[in-house]
Amino acid sequence: MDRGLYTGALSMVARTVDSDVIANNLANINTVGFKRDTTVYRDFPAMMLHRLHDETLWTPMREFDPVPPIGRVGTGVQVDDIVTDHDISPSFQNTGNPFDMALEGVPGVKSSYAFFEVMTTQGLMYTKAGNFQVNSDGYLVTSTGAFVLGENGPIKVDPMNVKFEPDGTIISNTQYNGEGVNMWQDRRAVDKMRIVTFDNADGLEKNGYTFFKSTAESGPPRTVLFGVSLRTGMLESSNVNPVTEMVNLIKSHRAYEAAAKVVSTHDTLLGQAVNDVGRVG
Repeated sequence: MDRGLYTGALSMVARTVDSDVIANNLANINTVGFKRDTTVYRDFPAMMLHRLHDETLWTPMREFDPVPPIGRVGTGVQVDDIVTDHDISPSFQNTGNPFDMALEGVPGVKSSYAFFEVMTTQGLMYTKAGNFQVNSDGYLVTSTGAFVLGENGPIKVDPMNVKFEPDGTIISNTQYNGEGVNMWQDRRAVDKMRIVTFDNADGLEKNGYTFFKSTAESGPPRTVLFGVSLRTGMLESSNVNPVTEMVNLIKSHRAYEAAAKVVSTHDTLLGQAVNDVGRVG
């Protein structure tokens, strides 16, 4: 009977975590570059049941049980991991802002699923959120102030004299004085954005809402050579589907209620057993 209490309680804990994950997805439905999370479960350690007083046979080598066990009985469920859903065919939204950027790869091709490399207070990170801006010191930064990195380190630009090419090359015309019809006639490359991919993006460790850290499972970052295009004036949307998340949230709440009912029922039965034990006979 106690096993039923533990099984129900473990399910309630797991579903609480699941509901929190889904609620976080819904809260970030409009967050640029956000990738939804999903909860992965696994069985709580199961027990092997045997019949009472099973017969055993002795041999010169070892003891042998001629009666097979009844089977394995699960003792509940627990959260194994929270994984990020990296959609390799993302959607984009037009903004018209030259410092809003998105990385467009080949739909369905994992090797073209790319990230911007940024430097945060916690070290190197990678992000799909390209809603950049130029800070007061002239550096290109994320919405949270992290430095966007190029081949030469943090990218410093003149917001009135800069252009980003599809391959990530940053060009400027230092001779341009604001006159003439073609300011890019004498352009030159000043840097190139660090755009990288990973052998296993699913192995990245999520940090905050839109930052990721490389791990042994993801492999080291690899500079993109082809298959990815930098698009300016666009942003990558989150991959949260509100209808799907609402359905999942309802299912999670119903599963929680069912588990709570199991706990309540076993509590009632246990109370009856305790109260009635003195009346036996």
